[in-house]
Amino acid sequence: MKVVRAGVIALLFAVLLSAADRLTYPVIADNKTAYANRQIAMMIDGRDFLASDSGYEVFESDQLFGFVEATTTRRGYNGDIHLLVAYDLSARVLAVQVTEHRETPGLGDAIDSAWIDTFRGRQADGTDWELAPEGDFDGITGATITSRAIITAVAEVVQP
Repeated sequence: MKVVRAGVIALLFAVLLSAADRLTYPVIADNKTAYANRQIAMMIDGRDFLASDSGYEVFESDQLFGFVEATTTRRGYNGDIHLLVAYDLSARVLAVQVTEHRETPGLGDAIDSAWIDTFRGRQADGTDWELAPEGDFDGITGATITSRAIITAVAEVVQP
C-alpha cells in the first residue's frame, strides 16, 4: 500500500511540474528575448536594430549602420564559447559580448572581464588577429587557448 501511495504522490508531482512548465514557458521565453534585446542595444549604443537571416541589422538615422552576429567557437579550453559580435559597415568592431561559456573559473572565465573590450574599435583590415607578440592582442594569463579561440572567432565574423 505504501508503494502505491508513493507512486500516486510521484505522479501528482509530475503532473504539477509539467503544468508549471507549460504555464511559465511563454513568460520565460519572452524574458530571454527581452534580455537578448537589451544586450544588443547596449552593444550598439542604443541604435535601432532588426532581426535578419544572419543575426541583426543595425540602423542609424534609418540608414544601415552595421550588423550583430552570433557566433560559436568550438576551440575553447572547456568547450564551446558563444559570442555576439557587433560591427559597422567598415568592419570596425563595436562590441563583443560573451553569452555563454564553460571556461575554467579564475582563468578562462576572465573573458567576461574588461579583456573583451580590447576588441572595441578594431578594424578587420589593419589588425593582426593573433596573440602578441606576433599579433595585436594580449592574451589572458593562464588562458591562452581561450584567448586565441575568441580572437579567431571575432576575426572570422568581421573579415570577409
